[in-house]
Amino acid sequence: YNTLTGFLLAGEFSRNQVLNGAIQGSSFHWLLTTLVELQKWLNKYKMKSVILGQIHDSLLSDVHEKEKDDFLCMVKWLVEKALPKKYPWINAPLSIEAEIVPLGKSWWEKSDYDMKQIQI
Repeated sequence: YNTLTGFLLAGEFSRNQVLNGAIQGSSFHWLLTTLVELQKWLNKYKMKSVILGQIHDSLLSDVHEKEKDDFLCMVKWLVEKALPKKYPWINAPLSIEAEIVPLGKSWWEKSDYDMKQIQI
């Protein structure tokens, strides 16, 4: 069957895969769309920040300190404004959370970043 994001799912599926496919598949496609558009933006403006990858529903990035606010603003705009415009059937507000690890520190020392201070 076709997902709402335009991907065709075909093959043998378990009951669980059939029930979860539409939701988890669409959510992954939203993340993938965000990742692709963010990379285009990074390339266009020759940013030093890089996307490292994704784990589950998280986008992992190595963000240059001077680009942090611009980077987070772009991610917030992509998720909260661009995705609902691209997929008008999204009927719930989307938002993001961010965690920051100081340079030279381990993930153990990450802390929440208040995204309310980022204006889009």
